Amino acid sequence: MLDLSPFGLLSAAVEVALLGPRVGLPAAILTSLASLPLVELVLFSFQRIPFTSSYLPGRRPLVDVVIGYTLAAILYVSSLAALVALCMESIGPTSILAAALLVSWYGLRHARRTSYEIHRLEFEELPETIVETLSIEKD
Repeated sequence: MLDLSPFGLLSAAVEVALLGPRVGLPAAILTSLASLPLVELVLFSFQRIPFTSSYLPGRRPLVDVVIGYTLAAILYVSSLAALVALCMESIGPTSILAAALLVSWYGLRHARRTSYEIHRLEFEELPETIVETLSIEKD
């Protein structure tokens, strides 16, 4: 179940063109496999149907969100690039990394799907009850 989105296919074509088919194809497969556990981690606490719920802004300050995601992206991309480059020397490490990524994806997917119970579908993100009961009124 590889990432076959247009961006995935485009990046695979670029990797094969730049690195050659012997190195580019395994690199494209490994980077696609590495995206699967990342998607599971990002969606772990997301229990709504995408694009059907309203968005309540301001849960966290914008600076915290931007800095957190920037640091996470830098760490993820640099560590993944170093790991893929290290594994490209032979087929053994490439196979081990591919198997580890598949096992981690399956484990995270199983944990995500069994961690929450679906009693009803949520189409709206409502304010938390503590926000609703502030009872601020005019004097």
